[in-house]
Amino acid sequence: METTAVPIWSKISSSVSLYLAYTVICSLVLIGWPGFGSVEEWAIRSTSWRSFLRTTGSRVKFMTFDLALTIDDKFSLESVSEEGNTLIEALRDHQAEQQQTCPIAFICHSLGCSILKQALCIANAQNQNFSTVLHSILAIIFLGGPNPTTTTDEDSDRIVALTLSSNSKLSKQCQARVREGMHVIANVSRLFHDVRLNVELLSLYESEKTKVKLGRKDSAKFFGSSKKLMLVDRAYAATGAPKEQQWELAGDHVALCKLQQQDGRPDQRLREWLTFVFSGELLVAAMNRLNSSKIPDSPVPSMTSLSSYDAAKIALSSDGPRFSIPASKSNDASNDPTAGSSTAKGWEVVPIINSFTAPRKLAQLPCFMIDTLVRNKDFFGRESMLAELDDWLLPVSTDKARFSSQPNGQRHVVLCGMGGIGKTSIAMEFAFSRQTHFDAIFWIRADETAKLEQDFAQIASSLGLEDAAERTNPIISRELAMGWLSNPRKVLDEEDDIIGQTEACWLLIFDNADSPENLQDYWPLSQAGSILVTSRDPLSKTSPSIAGKSIDLSPLTDEEGAHLLQRLSHNAKEGEASLEIASKLGGLPLAISQMAAIIRYQYLSLADFIERYDDDASRKHLHAFEHAGSRRKEARGNIASIWAVQQLDEGAMTIIQLAAILDPDCIQERIFEEFAIGVEHIQEYPANWMAYSTARAELIKRSLVRRNESSKELWIHRVLQDSVKAQMSDERLLDIFTLALTLLTKAWGSTALVNRHDWRLSKTREGLFPHAMSLRASYENIYKDTNPKASVPLAELMNEAGWWQHERGSSHESKAFWNLALDICEQNPGKKTGQLLADVHYGLAAAANETNDAHACLHHTKLLLDMRKRTAEETREQDLRLAIAHNEFGIALVMNGQYKEAVEAYETSIEVYKNLRDYWPSMDTNPRTNLGFTLWVTGQLDAAWNCLQDLLHDRERKFGVNDSESYRTGRVVHGMGNVKYDQGEFEIAERFHHRALVHYQRTLGNNHHKTADLCHKMAQHCFRREEFENANRALIGQALKIWRLKETVFAPEIARTTFLEAKVYMQSGDVQRAAGLFKEARDLRNSISGARKKGDASLREADFDDLVTFFSR
Repeated sequence: METTAVPIWSKISSSVSLYLAYTVICSLVLIGWPGFGSVEEWAIRSTSWRSFLRTTGSRVKFMTFDLALTIDDKFSLESVSEEGNTLIEALRDHQAEQQQTCPIAFICHSLGCSILKQALCIANAQNQNFSTVLHSILAIIFLGGPNPTTTTDEDSDRIVALTLSSNSKLSKQCQARVREGMHVIANVSRLFHDVRLNVELLSLYESEKTKVKLGRKDSAKFFGSSKKLMLVDRAYAATGAPKEQQWELAGDHVALCKLQQQDGRPDQRLREWLTFVFSGELLVAAMNRLNSSKIPDSPVPSMTSLSSYDAAKIALSSDGPRFSIPASKSNDASNDPTAGSSTAKGWEVVPIINSFTAPRKLAQLPCFMIDTLVRNKDFFGRESMLAELDDWLLPVSTDKARFSSQPNGQRHVVLCGMGGIGKTSIAMEFAFSRQTHFDAIFWIRADETAKLEQDFAQIASSLGLEDAAERTNPIISRELAMGWLSNPRKVLDEEDDIIGQTEACWLLIFDNADSPENLQDYWPLSQAGSILVTSRDPLSKTSPSIAGKSIDLSPLTDEEGAHLLQRLSHNAKEGEASLEIASKLGGLPLAISQMAAIIRYQYLSLADFIERYDDDASRKHLHAFEHAGSRRKEARGNIASIWAVQQLDEGAMTIIQLAAILDPDCIQERIFEEFAIGVEHIQEYPANWMAYSTARAELIKRSLVRRNESSKELWIHRVLQDSVKAQMSDERLLDIFTLALTLLTKAWGSTALVNRHDWRLSKTREGLFPHAMSLRASYENIYKDTNPKASVPLAELMNEAGWWQHERGSSHESKAFWNLALDICEQNPGKKTGQLLADVHYGLAAAANETNDAHACLHHTKLLLDMRKRTAEETREQDLRLAIAHNEFGIALVMNGQYKEAVEAYETSIEVYKNLRDYWPSMDTNPRTNLGFTLWVTGQLDAAWNCLQDLLHDRERKFGVNDSESYRTGRVVHGMGNVKYDQGEFEIAERFHHRALVHYQRTLGNNHHKTADLCHKMAQHCFRREEFENANRALIGQALKIWRLKETVFAPEIARTTFLEAKVYMQSGDVQRAAGLFKEARDLRNSISGARKKGDASLREADFDDLVTFFSR
């Protein structure tokens, strides 16, 4: 063995060679990662491993690659690319200096693996410059090399954790920079997969979790907590290389360099693999190949065998049009793409971009979203539980002046226990009593996904982060809320919009999260804030969705229960009796509260109550509902007997039975009051307002419901709901269900087809929607197979609820309501359901259209049209519904490529519109716009222009120039821009597209998918004018941001815009980023059903345009 201390070249140094009698030499290059120790300390450099390498029969020369980067607050993942560039050039230079080229093997650790991958990707792309390096590679060992191919939050979290494991004191700004640079690692991983390097490759990964300190540095102090994480497991290490092998090594991520198996000895499988690599035919063949007179030339690549770089260069090489036909002059406003503009000096793209990057809205603090709750004024005890919550959830300091300036890492607590044990009451008391410790508190109902979405979306509006026009899109609202929760900055100087390093302290409470997996999309991933979860499900304590501190809430002790009973019953004299009652009630706070109300309401002594309760328990032990498992053995009676609901008078009984059918959290009293007028209801229902008030008072006095006086809403416990429903006979339950359905339907109201998009209706129905979900759930659980008399009215309500969901942008979620309505209509055929069935098919077709489901759209529109035609024949009248059906059928035909038939459908729709008695010009905007787009798609440009121009004339006469009646004028000028673009009049086209984008922003807001369509079009214009920064800075970014809120729905749009983004980067000179984006767009296109298969290099922008619905192009 010989040691050489002289560096061979500036970045790679040689240190040790192992000599034997053999002449075969191999270089072993070691690439580490800062913060995990020097490569000089790796086990492969130890005496035992060097002794082993001598036995392979090769002369192994150790070499190290010296990294120029450091992991500090200036670190970014872009340095990985830079180091990869340096590495490949250093390898080439080193080989050029050698008299004889020898094979090279690599051992890399952690993100050092990505440096080698980057180097090899460059060599693959520039084969003519680096062919010798590629031919010399013998084998590669990756030690915990991450290989993410996507940039999801989970991927970003892993890479941030990897970075923190090498330096735990990185600032939050640096961590954010790492997240932003995640695409670097993902691009390298994707491109390395395409290299298909045909060498022996070993991907080893850790068997134990690594301790990572999660937190942030603030000046000289460090806040955070340690957590053990699996940084690189088998799946995350896999590269997909042809000759890849994988297994685990003992220890965590840092210990991988020890190369040990579980018993602490050198890994035997690794030794066998190295023996195979460094001895025998493999190494000799490599030497012969390198030292032959000429390295074989690579074959001329075909279009299907090109590397990703080469394919990307060809596919993205088209610059697009760079010329424009001069515009013809006209005084017609419909021909003027800048009509309605506030300036006569032309148009610029900068104001559009600024509208997307406008100064952020400042959160309105303090913000306490607990106004719908009614604080329990009788809350008693649980001091130790509240103190424990203080320890886990309060910010660092309890000094009000210091809360927000010194928050520590995010804290999670899961409060578990049976229903009625007091979880919600404790959470509510904590929220009200600790308000001064937080800048913001948000109470989220988590028992249903729709309520979870609704409440979480309200965070954005409560903070003042969104405009009223944007509030109908819960996904946008959710993202705004998540953004603020992840980075809750406070304003130091409002006048100059100075946002300091000061973070707001927030508390997020998920109440009744009995399905913890539903919280995944609503769980902030940052280290800010505190989260409290209440759940009946004991598995929630170990759920990966809400991992954190778990507390099992126990029943009250007899002493605690007795004190609570004495306080609530206003009887502190009968101590022994109170202990006995608390014991009989099993320490259940809700039961004690109910019994105290009965004692007080009926003027009973505690001894009298015990006598009655014992008798009542023996009478009612056969009640259906029983809470088992968590009450103490000495507890007597059941939940039904505890609440003694049967003792209520008829009016109060009916109200609580209705409350048991509806959603329990916010029952609007107007449902029982104003909408009960004129409704045929059951005899026991309160006959007038006074009777209702009396019934309500009885329920409140018995603590069976709570009332929010300001909002006039009632609240009932879920356990009580179950008990009340269990005590009703089947006949009574159906009567109550029918009455609840009647009242809710009247409160909901019906909507004309042309008014369903009215956002004001959306807001009034927001509070009623949870009740519609409750009725749907009750029907599906109880009545779906029996088809009771309430079925058809329920189908009508489900249809309305489906349209409400659809108009709010939740088309996929609306299908559940329409499918139930469809089932009911098909079970009840006849004239009564005929019109409803057609409307349900219309809704399902609209949902299929929005979710790019061409087959379902055609299926439902065909059924819809057939039904409308039959109705027209029977009535001998063609109405608005028939006109709409023809238009919808035309859309479905275009989605399925039947353009000629689609034109006929649109023309028929227009004809039906014009024959309506109340027709007015542009009433038929939808079919005329769709006709114009279809003519454009089929290349009939003059006909398309005339169609859209005439329509714009009609709309301007009806509503004025650039109206705000709806988004429909934006669609018209969008189509006109498309026509002009294909006619080569690019500047005119650009102005029409600009006008359409401004119109969409004004009528739909910045975050609607139609706005994204025009962002893409405007980015194309910026690309044409070589304004690459403008194209990427806001337009492409905004479009992708909107579509990625629903990636599965808008996959075609994402693929198309990602391809455009790749073109922008290619033309601006960033070939690597362009190639990565090209591969991403290609892979996404290949995953879309119906996409025509093509070779990578032959892909063009038109191939991605074809994926998108015609009116979105």
